[in-house]
Amino acid sequence: MTPEQQKAKELVERFYMFTWTAVKAASNADAKQCALICVDEIDKELSYSFLFNDKRRIFYRNVKQEIQKL
Repeated sequence: MTPEQQKAKELVERFYMFTWTAVKAASNADAKQCALICVDEIDKELSYSFLFNDKRRIFYRNVKQEIQKL
């Protein structure tokens, strides 16, 4: 399995429990949880690279705080 395939599988599995509930009754909490997962994934990926990523990581950490406030 390629890294891209593995990441795709991981994300689908993580979103699975939120998407089926969203179909039954969409909620802001589900959308926030999905957004937080995405931001966490972006932050994790940026942590692997040392080139010009400090500003991006700060940006996404701030985005995460804003999502939590919604």
